Amino acid sequence: MRNYKLLQALLLVLLVLQLSWASAQSAGKLNKTGAREMKAGNYTEALNDFTKSLELKPGVFKVLMNRAKVYEIIKQPEKALADYNEALILEPKNYKLYIKTAELNIAMNRYSEALLILHKLVVFDEWNRDGLEKIIWCHIMLKQFKEAAEQCDRILKGDKHHYIKQDHIVNFYNGITQDSLKDYQSAVLSYIKALSLIPNPPSGQKISPEFKTYYVNLATAQFHLGQFDESIKNYTIASTLDPADTVQPHNYRIYYFRSYPYLGKSDYRNTLGDLDHALAMNPKDKDIFVHRAAVYQKTSNYQSSISDYTKAIQLDSTNLLSCRERGACYLELGNYKDAISDLQRAHLLSVKDERAAELLGLAEKKNYDANKENDAPEIKIEYPVADNTNFINIYENQLDVIVSGLVRDKSKLKFIKVNGIEAEVKDEERSHYFKCRVPVNSGLQKIEVSASDIYSNIGTATLKVGKLIDDSRVSVTFRGIIISDDAKKTPVANQTIYMCNEHGEAMYAAKTDETGAFKFYKLPFDKNYILTLDVSDSPLSLTQKFVITDMQNRPILHAESGGKARYKFQVLQADYKAMSLMTMDDEPLKVDLKGKLLADNDNRSPLANINVQLVNEKAEVLSTQKTDAYGFFLFPGVLPDLSYSFRIDSADTRLIPVNKIIITDIRGKIIKEISKGVFGYFIYEPLGSERSMLSVIAEPDPWLKAIKLNKDNSHLEIIDNLYYESGAYQIMPSFEPELNKAVNSMKENPGLIMEIQSHTDAVAGDDYNMELSQKRASAVAEYLISRGIDKKRVTAKGYGETQLINRCSNGVDCSDAEHKQNRRTVFKLSYPSK
Repeated sequence: MRNYKLLQALLLVLLVLQLSWASAQSAGKLNKTGAREMKAGNYTEALNDFTKSLELKPGVFKVLMNRAKVYEIIKQPEKALADYNEALILEPKNYKLYIKTAELNIAMNRYSEALLILHKLVVFDEWNRDGLEKIIWCHIMLKQFKEAAEQCDRILKGDKHHYIKQDHIVNFYNGITQDSLKDYQSAVLSYIKALSLIPNPPSGQKISPEFKTYYVNLATAQFHLGQFDESIKNYTIASTLDPADTVQPHNYRIYYFRSYPYLGKSDYRNTLGDLDHALAMNPKDKDIFVHRAAVYQKTSNYQSSISDYTKAIQLDSTNLLSCRERGACYLELGNYKDAISDLQRAHLLSVKDERAAELLGLAEKKNYDANKENDAPEIKIEYPVADNTNFINIYENQLDVIVSGLVRDKSKLKFIKVNGIEAEVKDEERSHYFKCRVPVNSGLQKIEVSASDIYSNIGTATLKVGKLIDDSRVSVTFRGIIISDDAKKTPVANQTIYMCNEHGEAMYAAKTDETGAFKFYKLPFDKNYILTLDVSDSPLSLTQKFVITDMQNRPILHAESGGKARYKFQVLQADYKAMSLMTMDDEPLKVDLKGKLLADNDNRSPLANINVQLVNEKAEVLSTQKTDAYGFFLFPGVLPDLSYSFRIDSADTRLIPVNKIIITDIRGKIIKEISKGVFGYFIYEPLGSERSMLSVIAEPDPWLKAIKLNKDNSHLEIIDNLYYESGAYQIMPSFEPELNKAVNSMKENPGLIMEIQSHTDAVAGDDYNMELSQKRASAVAEYLISRGIDKKRVTAKGYGETQLINRCSNGVDCSDAEHKQNRRTVFKLSYPSK
């Protein structure tokens, strides 16, 4: 049994050896095949063969070397380097492999890695010429010039290896290190020594182009020593060595370099000739343009200098030297505006540049002296618009006012201020457009715009300020909730929001609570607003969208971006959604829906005596109103945030002689054209996009409040401005719609009594105004009585100018709009006390 197991083990070893021998044979064949493919230029096939060979038998030096060569040929240096490094592990004293891996690292600008490899090489091959040369080169490329110099000194002072000391490359590298350390005298000697050691070319042939750099470096060092003739001579030799321009530096750069020693000799003709030649060979070299511009500048050819500096700036807009020196040329030519522009730009590019700062100061002084004038700036205030007495009017509740306009002046401006506040200014030539937000306070009596030019000529423009009490006939409470318009619905809590007019002036301010709820009191209904929200100081500043909901969390208004972290909501009086956020005395806002019904014919004939039905979304008829002789219809006291439609049933449709009718607002603007439906009647069901059109024919009315009067809520004042002609007291036709509302309110509430109070401004004499106001009040009372109201229920009383509602008493300078506020009529309704 024991012998059997031994035999089994022996057979297994033989099998493994046989398989290994077979694998080795296969791997060897693949390597040979790969070598043939590589020689034939079939690099993909060769790579596959070498890779399969290494899979069968890893770590074979010859195969690794072959595959690395293929990787080099197909320009995959990283993979080549990996194979060479693995091969180096197999043969750690193969100096050619050290050189090869160092060369690959140098080709990839990995000079530090190359140095590590080369230092390993010189451990066992101390005087390896290739290794030592490459060590010096790596130090040079890493700007380690002292280390490079030490290596050069060590080699050149060695006695045992004379063949290295006589090597032209080491002497050339030594020249580079001395050159870089600004030891130009030693550099010249090293370059001359290197040139003396280069191999002599075969008879009749020129020196090899690879030595072009030797002559260029020698010439450059000689230039630094002031050896201009020798420098020119060696630059000239360099320019002839490489006609095909295959070796760095390019030939055009040699002409550029040679221009410097010519300039050193003040030979401007040859200096410019070399620079012209260089630019003809390469017209996109910024340095050559800058140098030629400097030569032109030195020879006082400023226009040509400006042209070349401009081309250099076009090639590199951040070039400090070009900006600064072009500004200096403009300054020499007396073009101070362009000089200042260039020198300011140069100063921004480098605030530490003393020449730029000095030239800028000089240019600004010369410009100041050359353009000084004594005319004050002309100021035109475009908003707010003043009346013919130079008054502007703002509301007493207004938080700020935006002032904008235009300032013209011959000179540059120093500032534009509005009531001492610096304005935002946008300059266009000599026109300066300004805008400034000025806070409104109780003592604000004037708006003064002042502008000063750089010569301290000051112009001013002043507007007088009138303060208006809100002239709206209907005031509402506007409330809602602001939340983020996303899935989280995060409240915008404890944030100040502003209700602004269409110009962006803040009219009202409110603050949200913890839930994001806000409320504006006594907001005039008949205005358009922009509600603004600034979340720059809020944790929600990165949220992109916000929404205003009503108190039942239904989305009503969506925000638009106002720039950065500022958002705005359009609150339009003609938007039924916005109306749904409004209440009157904490009751839902109600409006009158009114319009005209016209036939769609050539004459647009009014459709009289037609029953128009107001229908809700459940198709229930809420109200029926008959059109009058002019086609006019009215549905009073309607909640605007519900969905309504207008319908004319089949019975009344038969009275209409056309198949299409038109609904307009009371001014004749077409709201909708409606065709007869399949069921034999006309119906207008506003689409979602048309809902706001419904509010065009909606109008809230303070007289609706009269309906709510009762014994518990027994007093109401309605102010209507009935504007008479000067000195007149007769009832004008334009008064009748408002006066008829008063008649209807009295008829619908038989128990009410009314006192008509008439007031005047303080423009005329006191006695005259008292008499005039009494005549106007009496005329209104007579109109109501003529319409069927019992004269016992109506009292007329004139107050003249005894109850002014603002500052505009006798002798006070007020705007006409302020005076007009006092010319008011008050209808005081109440239940008589028992």
